[in-house]
Amino acid sequence: MKKVVWIAALVAALGLCPAVAAAPSLEGPTGIVGVPSTAVPDPGIGELSLSWQDISGDESRTLVRAVYGVAPKWEVGGLWWKDKNSGDIKTWGINAKYQVMREPEQQFGLAIGLGYNKWDVNIPGAAPPAFDFKWTQYYAVLSKRLSTAAEGRESALGQVTGLAGLVGERGEVSVPGVGSDSESDTSLMLGLETALRDGTYLGLEWRQAWEDVGDDIFSIVARRKINPELSAELGWTNSAGPWGMEDHRIFAGISYTWGAPKKQGTY
Repeated sequence: MKKVVWIAALVAALGLCPAVAAAPSLEGPTGIVGVPSTAVPDPGIGELSLSWQDISGDESRTLVRAVYGVAPKWEVGGLWWKDKNSGDIKTWGINAKYQVMREPEQQFGLAIGLGYNKWDVNIPGAAPPAFDFKWTQYYAVLSKRLSTAAEGRESALGQVTGLAGLVGERGEVSVPGVGSDSESDTSLMLGLETALRDGTYLGLEWRQAWEDVGDDIFSIVARRKINPELSAELGWTNSAGPWGMEDHRIFAGISYTWGAPKKQGTY
């Protein structure tokens, strides 16, 4: 019942105020859901996000992420996840992104980034009951403005931006007293993001599955400012981190922006 009340409140909040919200993705960097964008926060601006994600049945995940503009074109961030299920699963991670090119100053937007995450898993009765999973990610993503809102045009859509990139990932599983094993893969990722004329941000993405691990990831998210510091998001995804689940589930969250804005951001 608490889940329903929280999500209903966030749905209502999405209609309160006409300002688009940029926020950390579920996996850390500023982006859509799992696909990073070419945007970075302005220097001195930070964003802290708290989200709840339905995983399956009675399993859910609490996610805390933060990004901060440390210098022009640079962002750094961190994340912490806690899974609620039959065992104890905690995740922490760090990430960084550099904006190589930015529209409209250049013809395309381009960003590169990397991240490191570590899962600590303890599930009594499982085989094995405890193990660590280290997940390293590095990526390059291009963005291009596909359309720009025109004055007086009768359309709900504003500016539409397309994203395309490659992400390389390496996962290593370590079981105490047994040993470790690793696997690497490179995947394609695509995305679309737009600001509707009423101010709502919409993002849509697809990410190719790891070879023989999980499904392709497909996600959608809506974000909206509640006030100048707070924003709400509501989305639908099958992302479970580096791989996709069979079923799509909802997620919802809030974000807090701090720092003194010095110029307009890249959204």
